[in-house]
Amino acid sequence: MIDGLRAMLEQALLAAGAGKQEAAELTLCTLATNKSLAVLSRAGFSGEDLATVAAAAAKNAKALPNLPAEPSGPR
Repeated sequence: MIDGLRAMLEQALLAAGAGKQEAAELTLCTLATNKSLAVLSRAGFSGEDLATVAAAAAKNAKALPNLPAEPSGPR
């Protein structure tokens, strides 16, 4: 399951204009953040703490130079 998600995320990032290295790095970070949020949630961390982690991850993702700041096209 994780391998499939990894491949889908990486393909989406490549399609959005990320370079191969950036797509690979952001994919790995996204998977790690996703799984970390699941573990933290099960461990009883607050929604505020989980939101802080998610916001920091999103902020870091926007810092990548070759990705568009806002998604375009249908969602």
